[in-house]
Amino acid sequence: MTTQAAEKLMDDMWACIQRMDAERHAADPDSHKKSMLFPDGLRYRYWETKRPRRSTVRWCYTSTKNAAGYHLCFRQTVTKKHFKNDEISAFKRKKDAIETARLNNSREGSK
Repeated sequence: MTTQAAEKLMDDMWACIQRMDAERHAADPDSHKKSMLFPDGLRYRYWETKRPRRSTVRWCYTSTKNAAGYHLCFRQTVTKKHFKNDEISAFKRKKDAIETARLNNSREGSK
């Protein structure tokens, strides 16, 4: 087996796994609300609060729906060495996710 054939096989297997996960999440969306699986790719926007000599905090919202059909709002903490996503919320309407991210960012900036 050549390297190209092996790469194609791995790509096909990964696509199959992604497709199966997306189908499972779509079949039971309520239990997979906060899933970070995005069949169309993850695209998000954010408001950023920079804190001197500390980590940067971004309140993000997704502009695409996840596999369960929800828009997510989450906090992303960025340091020099890594970043972390936490405080994930799920919303059916994109407008609600945007408003939550904006509100949380304004609270973060006042700390």
